[in-house]
Amino acid sequence: MKMFLLFFSAFAYVSVVAATLQDEKGTSVGQRKGSAIAGVEILTPTGSVDFTDYIKSLHASVRKNWLALMPKSVEAGEKGKVVLRFQILPQGKLQEKDLIVESATGSEELRRASIAAIKASSPFEPLPKAFEGPYIEVRFTFLYNLPAPARP
Repeated sequence: MKMFLLFFSAFAYVSVVAATLQDEKGTSVGQRKGSAIAGVEILTPTGSVDFTDYIKSLHASVRKNWLALMPKSVEAGEKGKVVLRFQILPQGKLQEKDLIVESATGSEELRRASIAAIKASSPFEPLPKAFEGPYIEVRFTFLYNLPAPARP
């Protein structure tokens, strides 16, 4: 089973500086900087299907929308963490009814911005053709002015 974890960073909604892609072996590309960080993780077993490019595309799409929707309070230093879980169908459609807030700290504005970034990014690219499952389940973690989790 392959599982991917992708972090992206930005300083408020001004500059996106780098991204880190980390697979189950800890392989990474890029680096993290900034004060607003989000990570994406595929929860569904992917078998031997390579989701690297898919996750990079998902990351870019959500990042673009998230930065556009970033609350001004983040620039002022508001802290919070929002964790969302959702499903993507083979055609790239978001299963909105299954968009779940697993946890949220900080203001309601942070929660709304995180949810809106996911919804605005839909539809996503179709899942890789080699993947035979009915959907992938994804967890997205948005960190607002909090340190990135320690890497193993």
